[in-house]
Formats: sequence, structure tokens, C-alpha cells
Amino acid sequence: MSNKNIIIAMLIVLVAAVAVTLFVAGHDAGSHAGHIGHTVTISSEREFIEHMIPHHQEAVTSSEELLSGEVRLRPVGELARAIVSAQNEEIEMMKGWYSNWYKADYADNGGYQKMMRGLSGVSAPEREKMYLEDMIMHHEMAIDSASQVLRLSISQETKTLAENILLTQAEEVRMMKELLKLQPK
Repeated sequence: MSNKNIIIAMLIVLVAAVAVTLFVAGHDAGSHAGHIGHTVTISSEREFIEHMIPHHQEAVTSSEELLSGEVRLRPVGELARAIVSAQNEEIEMMKGWYSNWYKADYADNGGYQKMMRGLSGVSAPEREKMYLEDMIMHHEMAIDSASQVLRLSISQETKTLAENILLTQAEEVRMMKELLKLQPK
């Protein structure tokens, strides 16, 4: 192979690597700039729970923030209320498991990296759009974490929770993508 062909092959590999990195890193890098490179590796059941509690709490906090103001589209408000209810219940369940299994109360170690943008000071249509964009990314991270923990040797409780996250959050992602189509451009 000539030097010219080697250089062309190297450029192709470099361009492909950059393209894959941008795709994986943020879907729409402009609206999700804070999420670029945000990944989690789950290597134990305990790690999953320690990640999922603050992850769920962020979804609850963001949903409550959305609901504290005007919500233009009724299905967006219904979705936010459903997220608050389901994820608060799962947080309490995981904290109970943590206490029983690890003989310690769960304490946030500060290692969780926030994924979602704040919604204060933003107009109602823009708040809904930001919420949906961020919650899609947030749910996709939960789906990835649940998929990872299912590959491990885990309790039936965690297996059931992870399977529930896969089913419900995949459906919510589908719904949020449809709701995003209704948002003003």
C-alpha cells in the first residue's frame, strides 16, 4: 500500500471515529451540550442502586420543576406526574433494599453527574421542549444502566426493577419523542 493510500485510510478512520463519538455523545449536541461523554459503567448490583437512586431523584426534581409552572400540553404534565409517582416509589424501594442488603442507610456520595438542565426562567413551550429532550436522554441512560445490571448475577428484586425500567422507560421515550414533534420549532 502506498503512503498516499495509508494517509487516506487513516483519515477515513479518524473521520469515522469523530462521527461515532459525536453520535454517541449527544444525539443533538446543540441542545444536549452538557451530556456529551456522559456514560456510566455498572459492574455490580450495589453500584446500580447507588447510581439509580440519584438518577431517579434527578428525574423527580426536574418533573416537579416542570410542574411548578405552566404546562402547555396536557400529556407532558401527565407524563411528569407519572414519573414523579413511579420514581419516588422506586427510590424508596431501593433505599430499603440498600439498608437491608448492605446494613447501612443509603447516602449520596456526590459522585452522580447531573444530566438535566434547569427549567427556571424559561417560557412554557421552551420548558416543555427542554424537559422532553433532557428526559429522553435521561431515560436512555437508565435503560443502558438497567441493561448492564441484567448481565450480572443479581437479586430477583433488582432484576424485576431493571426489567421494569427497560419496559416503562422505553415506552416513555417513544411517547416523549412523539410529544417533541408537537413542540414549537
